[in-house]
Amino acid sequence: MTLFALWDDGARMTTLPVWPRLRRGDDFVSLGRFWALAKQIAVCCGYASRPSFLIIGAAKSGTTALHAYLSLHPHIRPAWDKEVHFFDQDVSYRRGSSWYHTRFTLPHRLARQAVSFCATPDYLFVPQCAERIYRYNPNLKLVAVLREPVERAYSFWHMLRNFHECHQGRPILNQAARFDPPIRRDYRQLFAAGRFPAFEDWVDRELAAPPNAFLARQPNLVQYGLYHEQLRRFYQWFKPDQILILDHQQLMQNTRAALDQVTDFLGLSRHDWDGRIEHKVGKQDYSIELKAATRRRLQRFFQPHNRALGKLTGLEFGW
Repeated sequence: MTLFALWDDGARMTTLPVWPRLRRGDDFVSLGRFWALAKQIAVCCGYASRPSFLIIGAAKSGTTALHAYLSLHPHIRPAWDKEVHFFDQDVSYRRGSSWYHTRFTLPHRLARQAVSFCATPDYLFVPQCAERIYRYNPNLKLVAVLREPVERAYSFWHMLRNFHECHQGRPILNQAARFDPPIRRDYRQLFAAGRFPAFEDWVDRELAAPPNAFLARQPNLVQYGLYHEQLRRFYQWFKPDQILILDHQQLMQNTRAALDQVTDFLGLSRHDWDGRIEHKVGKQDYSIELKAATRRRLQRFFQPHNRALGKLTGLEFGW
């Protein structure tokens, strides 16, 4: 005897007994699983929260800090996972918007006039995301945090190296389990190698490759810093007043002003951030310093791209 059946994860039918039972066995589901399925039913019937804005990137530019700070606002509720990876990963996107909505708090748990959001920094980089996000909701607001591209690249490399040396890449590999198969393969190969590639070797390989040769590969260091190409895709679909661009340095050095800028952009009341801001969120100390010659080489490479970014956005970053 069954109460209902539903399409689970877009792939198979799951049948529940009339009452969930807590004993072990293949014939019964746990109470936690029961409520997860009940939430899926509610979402499929239209009872769901939807994000009002997204933090779309860039990776290693302060998105973790911004996500943590905004989550302190009484009228802003984050998704259950910081990085849902819905629009950038085909394996998730094929599950459909109902699956995506299960990652957010149900409406009755939202404070009055509260909004939901999630932060997935790969959205800025992955080419298909701009159109997918627009098709999902053309009225969404988007927040991008940009960091000086040489520092961003080195910060990303240093983080990956630390994971390789200290944890055999497990934190990244656990997250990559939700990625598309080619990306999972790239990460497994990276962390399976006995010697982690030096930053200079990695840069040499990317700069010697044909244009966009690394777009399909993960991770990469240099291509992520071509912000004008990435933002241009979003401007093709969204109005300029739907996209807020923050400077990483401003976020770190004048955090309150940056957060007020975000809440003004979202049309929300400003929050008293005093005593709630911790500048060490997402901060990384380097055990290996970036070589001056490599820095100068990358600065020369990024210079025309940074000028194009300024023309596109009308902003001056001073890079």
